[in-house]
Amino acid sequence: MFVHRLTIWFLVILTSGLVGLSTPTQIQGSEFSYPCNTDICVSRQIRSYKSKLRRMDQRRKLDKQKKSPSEPSKIRIRGLSGSISSGMTTVSNTSTSLIWNSWGIGQSVLKYKTSMSNTSYVLSNTSTDLSYTFGDEWTLTLGLGSVSDGKGTITSSSKDYTTSKVSGSGYFGMVGVEFGIFEVLVGYRKNSIEYKDFQGDPFGTTVTLDTNYKVSGGLLMMGLGLSF
Repeated sequence: MFVHRLTIWFLVILTSGLVGLSTPTQIQGSEFSYPCNTDICVSRQIRSYKSKLRRMDQRRKLDKQKKSPSEPSKIRIRGLSGSISSGMTTVSNTSTSLIWNSWGIGQSVLKYKTSMSNTSYVLSNTSTDLSYTFGDEWTLTLGLGSVSDGKGTITSSSKDYTTSKVSGSGYFGMVGVEFGIFEVLVGYRKNSIEYKDFQGDPFGTTVTLDTNYKVSGGLLMMGLGLSF
């Protein structure tokens, strides 16, 4: 009898243990799920987080490769002048310019005087210059100029004829060498200018001369500059 009761209790305990083992552990929020091992889930999350970090690091590296380091801006201020005299003719030219990195803008003033056959010519004009500079400590600058305004006067037999109708252009080149913040400059400029429609009133009536006057030639120029 005792053995029979002991056998019954053993079967009851064994049956309840099997039932407990066969009951699946469910994850909240899922109607049908499989048993979840906590260590496995944590490991998966860690791997996913590391993968995201690797992707973010790769993006940062690509962004750094795409962005080239920016070079600091360089400013140059220049002034040049040149003059020549031959007989009764005197020509002078002064130029100033501001250069930002490589591109520059400036202004040039040309003055011309001459006399012939009791007639004198006094001419001047202003040009707007655009230039480009190559190099750093040793530089080469090339540029073009276009006449923006000017004035001309012809004096003959004590009568003056004037005009403000001036047109023309020029080109120039120069080399420069830096010594600290200073530059030493040597250049050459070639101009071709035309003055026309000189007017005067020698007899109380406005008279326009048919003759146009042209100034063409080159000039050696020297100057100094500052670079920052």
